[in-house]
Amino acid sequence: MIQSSAIAKPYARAAFETALQQQALEAWQMLLNQACFVVQDKQVDRLIHNPCIETEALNTFLFAVLGEDLNDSFKNFLRLLVSYRRLNYLPQITALFEQSLAAYHQTCTVQVDSAYPLSTTEKEKLSQALQKRLNCQVNLNCYIDEKLLGGAVVTIGDEVIDGSIRGRLNRLGEQLREANYE
Repeated sequence: MIQSSAIAKPYARAAFETALQQQALEAWQMLLNQACFVVQDKQVDRLIHNPCIETEALNTFLFAVLGEDLNDSFKNFLRLLVSYRRLNYLPQITALFEQSLAAYHQTCTVQVDSAYPLSTTEKEKLSQALQKRLNCQVNLNCYIDEKLLGGAVVTIGDEVIDGSIRGRLNRLGEQLREANYE
């Protein structure tokens, strides 16, 4: 079975290239987020997966719900997704589009889960260190995770840096097990 990201990538790339060519990156981002919000509604999801609904009826419905802000190229993009039954991939397409947008602007969003609220100084130090490591402007999204004993877990896309006490203890345990087997 093909992974959803493999299906979503060409659509996200096409959307990004079209938006870039039109110099409308932020407009496309807004439209993708709106469309994504609509297709994730449970009633709309049932409509999308109903084989009795014709393609043109689904297009008309989506255009009406999304409103007058739709430009012709975005309508064509939605028509393409509808005709190939790919609307359910819109969340992945939107996420990939936003990754491309961040790369284009040389920014990246980093999730930081910590045991306690980070001070302004800690956020600045972490942000500076990550900017050096990633070579891009870093936007931190900080969350409190009460399950953590201490430290923090930093998530950058698919990469996870576990600096939590639990993570350190797990790594220490693995090292001890390896040392006992040698």
